[in-house]
Amino acid sequence: MLIFCVAGVSHAQKLLPFSPSVQIMLKGGYSTPLSGGTYTNGIDNGGTFQDYFKAFPGGELEAVINFTSSFGVYGNVSYDILTPKGRKGSLPGESFVEERAHQFSGYVGPRYYFDIPLLPISIYTDAGIGLYSLKYGDFNVTHITNPPSSDKYSYSSVSQLGLSAGAGVNITTSPLSFINFSIKYHNLMAKSGVTFVETHTQTINGVATSTQTSSVYDVDSRGYVQFSLGFGFKLGM
Repeated sequence: MLIFCVAGVSHAQKLLPFSPSVQIMLKGGYSTPLSGGTYTNGIDNGGTFQDYFKAFPGGELEAVINFTSSFGVYGNVSYDILTPKGRKGSLPGESFVEERAHQFSGYVGPRYYFDIPLLPISIYTDAGIGLYSLKYGDFNVTHITNPPSSDKYSYSSVSQLGLSAGAGVNITTSPLSFINFSIKYHNLMAKSGVTFVETHTQTINGVATSTQTSSVYDVDSRGYVQFSLGFGFKLGM
């Protein structure tokens, strides 16, 4: 499919007065959770997405096919690491720690450019639709007992369809390279009837046993704002 797409764009280049091109970008991101979206993992249902997770870092790989100087289509693959707020501590007779959550996302959409005359700067706006999958971190409890014992709770991932809207700027640094800065709002849509699996592994005196429980619940909408900075290079076609 990609070969046919590239071949079609190359053919268009011969027929049209513009030169289509491809841009590849590597970016680092930093996102701020917004209120909305109840966090549900079988242990704590008390907080929203914003209340439960800190601002989180991530990395992105983005490709853009520019069909004209003012219009293109982009695709983005991202990986984010989410750290829960205040979930490390201890209670009398035990200690606990919750590991970080991991989010994988991929989305595509149109992009529109607005060049600034006499300056090596291009401003753009875009929109996107994609899939966001969040894998909650394991929750580990160590009991100060004799014999020693511990409990580990592992959770399945939750996937949601999401929409995004953003803007950015490309600053040309050479004929084939540029610096990119962007800001984007992501809104993950509510989803009903989600099956959530919890795996409980109990270890007593070195012997581990595991059980699984499943529950069905509705996932609320949640959102976050993402700031990204990176570099890219251009490929002519």
